[in-house]
Amino acid sequence: MQQGHYIAIEGPDGAGKSTQLKFLEAAFRQASTPYLAVREPGATDIGKEIRQILLTGHADKLDATTEVLLFSADRRHTIRTLIRPALAAGKFVLSDRTYLSTLVFQGYSGGLPVPMLEELTRVAVEDTVPELMLVLDLPVEVGLGRKNPQFALGLDESRMESKGTAYHESNRKGYLAEVKKHPTTHTVINADQSQEAVHAAILVEINARFGLSLQPGILPAG
Repeated sequence: MQQGHYIAIEGPDGAGKSTQLKFLEAAFRQASTPYLAVREPGATDIGKEIRQILLTGHADKLDATTEVLLFSADRRHTIRTLIRPALAAGKFVLSDRTYLSTLVFQGYSGGLPVPMLEELTRVAVEDTVPELMLVLDLPVEVGLGRKNPQFALGLDESRMESKGTAYHESNRKGYLAEVKKHPTTHTVINADQSQEAVHAAILVEINARFGLSLQPGILPAG
């Protein structure tokens, strides 16, 4: 059986990763092309518990290195129990976030040494890495406005947005720096356009890379 392929959608807050994954799933379903969709963190039962720890109410209890170790534990478990079996079965794996988020958020913007995070990533993922990393890119103020309309109006900030625009600018620069380092696998997608246009750009990249003929996915009403 032919080995499957591993595709990831990445990018800063408000870039539309989750929405684009839904569009992509629809395109694969319409083409009757076998796939598995995962997210980081939280694709497995254990991962859901880790996600709960990481994303709700523990910000004042965990230091940055502890958070990274939890992300890496979730990543390793997802790869071993879901991603590798799916690839071995000839499926496409579609992932909402990957280790690239760790390099950017905890490394470029969080202050942890990027080489240390790269080594930890090698331990966690071994040789299972995306063949195509689609990095959604858009201006920081646009992304934050999407995440929190009040931010766009200058009225309020959520916990994430309260880190300030400098933090999010650093994230964007980190993503673009990683794309530059890995030009054969990492590709920038302009996310400052309609959802449909972003989806079309993603399909162009995937069809060209894997010899597919995916058509735009249609999401169910509601």
